[in-house]
Amino acid sequence: GQTTFGITPDGDIRACLLLTGQKDLLGHIDDPDPQVWRQKGLEWRAAPLEAGCKSCPYLNLCGGGCPATLSVCGTEECSVVAAECDATKMIFDHFKDHLEALLILIGIK
Repeated sequence: GQTTFGITPDGDIRACLLLTGQKDLLGHIDDPDPQVWRQKGLEWRAAPLEAGCKSCPYLNLCGGGCPATLSVCGTEECSVVAAECDATKMIFDHFKDHLEALLILIGIK
């Protein structure tokens, strides 16, 4: 909803194609001002943060979670994402002094 969006076959612009409610409807392709879509996307994304999110060291990565999944996954999803972030940080910390060695992970020797 902030930097990406989806367009349905009937021309609706949605913050997320996983949702079908009115809250994520940003506009229509015939609307004259794309800035309106972006503003509505920012409003959609600005859901109140859970208490634990405010102090999480990974808040800058997930932004407090995806509004499309918060009602379904909640804190269970958060623990999975946090574990992935922990693993990623461990890998980065291991390679931080020789980042070129990470290129092998994407097939560059």
